[in-house]
Amino acid sequence: MLIKRYILVCLTSCFFIPGYSVGQQKANGGVHKDTITGIKDLRQVVISSSRQVTEQRVDKTIVNVDALISNTGTSAFDVLNNAPGVVLDESGQASLKGKDGVRVFIDGKPSYLTGKELTSYLKSLPSGTIDKIELMSNPPARYNAEGTGGIINIKTKKLSSKGFNGNINLNYSQGVYPKTNNTASFNYNNNKVNVFGHAGYSLQQNFVNSDRDRHYIVKDVYTLRQHYFEKSDRQGFNYKAGADYRMSNKSTIGIVLSDNHMAPYRETGQYNSLFIRQGKTDSTIYISSRVAENSRNFTGNANFRHQFNKNGRELNVDVDYLKYRYAKQQSSESLTYQPDNTRSDSYHLLTDNPFHAEIYGGKMDYVHMAGNGTSLEGGVQSIYSKRNSEGIYFNGVYHATTPVLQLNNRFRYNENINALYVNFSRDFRRFSLVAGLRMESTYARGTIVTNDLQRDSAFRKRYTDLFPSILLSYKLDSSGLHVLSLSGGRRISRPGYQDLNPSVFFFDKYTSFQGNPILTPEYAGNFELNYCYDGSYTVGVYYSRVKGTITQLYAQVDSAFISKPYNLELVTNAGITANISHNITPWWNTSLYMELVHSRFRGWQENNVYLDNSRTAFRFNGSTKIQFGSGWSGELSGLYRGRMVIGQATLEPAWKINAALQKKVMKNKGTLTLSGLDIFKSWVVDRNIRIPEGNVFVSNIFDTHLVTIGFNYRFGKAVANRERKGSIQNEQQRVGGQ
Repeated sequence: MLIKRYILVCLTSCFFIPGYSVGQQKANGGVHKDTITGIKDLRQVVISSSRQVTEQRVDKTIVNVDALISNTGTSAFDVLNNAPGVVLDESGQASLKGKDGVRVFIDGKPSYLTGKELTSYLKSLPSGTIDKIELMSNPPARYNAEGTGGIINIKTKKLSSKGFNGNINLNYSQGVYPKTNNTASFNYNNNKVNVFGHAGYSLQQNFVNSDRDRHYIVKDVYTLRQHYFEKSDRQGFNYKAGADYRMSNKSTIGIVLSDNHMAPYRETGQYNSLFIRQGKTDSTIYISSRVAENSRNFTGNANFRHQFNKNGRELNVDVDYLKYRYAKQQSSESLTYQPDNTRSDSYHLLTDNPFHAEIYGGKMDYVHMAGNGTSLEGGVQSIYSKRNSEGIYFNGVYHATTPVLQLNNRFRYNENINALYVNFSRDFRRFSLVAGLRMESTYARGTIVTNDLQRDSAFRKRYTDLFPSILLSYKLDSSGLHVLSLSGGRRISRPGYQDLNPSVFFFDKYTSFQGNPILTPEYAGNFELNYCYDGSYTVGVYYSRVKGTITQLYAQVDSAFISKPYNLELVTNAGITANISHNITPWWNTSLYMELVHSRFRGWQENNVYLDNSRTAFRFNGSTKIQFGSGWSGELSGLYRGRMVIGQATLEPAWKINAALQKKVMKNKGTLTLSGLDIFKSWVVDRNIRIPEGNVFVSNIFDTHLVTIGFNYRFGKAVANRERKGSIQNEQQRVGGQ
């Protein structure tokens, strides 16, 4: 009874109680304190070693995915949205600590996707394949300078124990529609040869229920009220296979092949549009849409590693290849009716948007350890890429088709990026310094081919930039419990390939997205000051200033609402963050993240209209986990996102609560999980968009209210494999999506 009262009091109090933190790796690389393995007064509670949900390092925040039970059976997309400071929407736009322009990496390499293609890939990547997530606002010079908002690095699980071992993840989720994410991984190691791989299959059925009101006040005052319902079916197949061969005690060569295939993706949509003038219905439009997509993302990496001595002198060479194919067909048919229910117009548009890309890259890195805590690192990198896309449009009337010449186009874009970098680090008694400088030279050439009635156009871009970075840390006490760190750097975000693509994607006749081939890169200066205690408590302030930021802006052209990326003059972000991961008791852990950020978007839009949109936003997410004993554990987690601005849009507050229960079985080699996501059906994404012609309100509901049953079984012992950082570290993410 005393134990139950104690638990009740703690649950109804604050999420955490200041005190001694156990089971925690020091931020300064100090002593690791093992989790207490027993306590006499709690005989029914069996304590085992477990990782904190978050670990704070001087240069990054680490999120341990398995430490959050509710991540079981979800996808990488869901995991990222539960990570501290991360916001990832359905359109694939990612931000970190309020800063856009974030690049998503997989095992030290970019995901090679943007926009909706990035969303599709992350939703097809089961959470069971993910070990941890690294959040880096100011990455060191060895990383590509791409990503004004920083880097999110998803590190997948790797097995490298001697002998044969592996892991199986099976799960089933039920919302309005069913979903499943399954994966199996294996490893064989005989000390000379290490062979590893995994294969996965996912089936996702989802819906989007959307209400949109457009109220126009220019020229003609009227309202366009729209209701959208889209249902989608997505199947994904992915595999990764590789081998390492130890040529000697100092040299190792390896190869890795991976393939992610989404086929097919089917989407059907029913859109109703109601025109209202002076409070009366003017006309009604019924639109039906069918979308079919196929994509394939194949990557290959060959690598060589040589260690000159035991002091840390090392040479790494990587050669990479990417081949990406994407095909999208859409049929959109609209029927217009007058108030007396007579049909006045019909329109049928057929589109075909094939896209493919090839990327070749090479990289060489050398690390020299000079002793006394001093190291010098340098490297060279070269990337060549070529992309081809085509927009083919037809009007369909009575089973006959006519080309829409004013829309048809072909887009060719080639780009070459060459880079040099040097990185210096030095450790003193309490003071540490990491300073780097990276130079990147970019040459790009694009050609837009339209119909015979319009002139073709071509453009060239050539620019060279320097990207300095610095990290200073100081231990305020001799034990290293209190650490103060200051970091800063300059970064770039080049336009995504589909952002440059002039082809038009139609949601319906009155709503569309179009790329912008004249986009230029955006540049950012980022600065952070953090105080960290015991690797568990972190408080910090940050500031970023982005010039020419690439932002989705909206405009009304005749009767069409068009979304298009533009270079906005200036975006600034200033914020305060607090991150806590604390063991209240050896069997009770809590993790909290809080953020207060002020964002301001400024710049000229079309028609000489100046945008100045700003707001201070609050964000909170946290989790609490209790181990009940006998292999049982439970968890409660939640997320709140306050009102925030992105370009012309204001996002309304949103929140959700998750709960999960877990049981260890089969001598702790198996795990059964039951979880409920968004248990109160509260996650609704509302957006207000202010355009010169009026106001637009959008409300979206997704299939986020889920019950998931998951099973995990492992054999052997998982040990981290050597990490590869390939030569095309930033290009993969820019390949596709809209």
